[in-house]
Amino acid sequence: MNDITTILMIILATSILMLIYVFIYNHFQTYIIKINTAENNIDNTLRNKFYVIMKLVNAIEDEIKREETLKILNELKEMKISNFDLDHKLIEILSSVAELDETNKAFKKIPKDKLTELKEIDESLKAFKNYYNDNITKYNKLVRMFPTNIVGKITRLKEKNFYDGKNMNDEDIDDFKV
Repeated sequence: MNDITTILMIILATSILMLIYVFIYNHFQTYIIKINTAENNIDNTLRNKFYVIMKLVNAIEDEIKREETLKILNELKEMKISNFDLDHKLIEILSSVAELDETNKAFKKIPKDKLTELKEIDESLKAFKNYYNDNITKYNKLVRMFPTNIVGKITRLKEKNFYDGKNMNDEDIDDFKV
């Protein structure tokens, strides 16, 4: 009877450990799914922003400036860059277009619906970035903290960078981007 009790205790302990492992693994998977969903939403929103800016640029009266900006946008389409870098490039393009409007009155007529759409896109983008970074924070805590870090190491999960690409754990203090 002593051998049976020992075997049952080992089976029980193993079962409990397996249940804990599955629970923690599923917790990781929940955050991975949320992060991937946020990345997808950011991708789609940036794509929408790109095309709205493209339509806005087409409304520029100054043909030379319009062609220069369209060339930059088309080159941007072909580049393999991160969402963060794309976002910054689009902001740069948009600010140069806004400068044109204020200084040269370069628009025949400012497409108000496109400006409203851009504001809505920027609000959505901000919300998606916050959601992404919140889930990255929670995921990284799981990767670092005991006992969840054991499951993370077993499944080879690594910390992820925040949306801006900043790695908070490296020695590079100059990788902050504005």
